[in-house]
Order: sequence, then structure tokens, then C-alpha cells
Amino acid sequence: MAKPVKGPDETKKAVGETITFVDQDYERRKLFLPNWVVLEVVRGVVHIRSDNQLALDYMRNRPDFKEQEPSP
Repeated sequence: MAKPVKGPDETKKAVGETITFVDQDYERRKLFLPNWVVLEVVRGVVHIRSDNQLALDYMRNRPDFKEQEPSP
């Protein structure tokens, strides 16, 4: 059986990995996305699964959040 070919985005992040965003303004708050998903900022950070593209797009377009570089 042939192995499926992975695209360039799939090799960067494994499914289930989390991406961390640092809140530049608040230590604790809730963010409500257009699809009624709630993201919770705790201790100034919010974690999003790498397969949640809607949440990632939302967070990357907000100037009050900074995406944290993954640690090696």
C-alpha cells in the first residue's frame, strides 16, 4: 500500500500539537469566535490545537496577541 504524500503544512505541525499565543494586554479573558467557540486566556496565554485553522487565523489577525515560537 502506498503512503500518502504529506503537504508542506503537514510536515511542520503534527495533528494534536498546540500553538501558544501570548496576550499583550490581559492575564485572563475569554474570546468568542464567529463559530461560537470560546478561547480562554489564562495567565496571559492561550493554547490552540494546530488543526484548528479557524482559531489560528483569528488569533494571527489580532494585534494584541503574539504567537510564541515553539521550543526545540
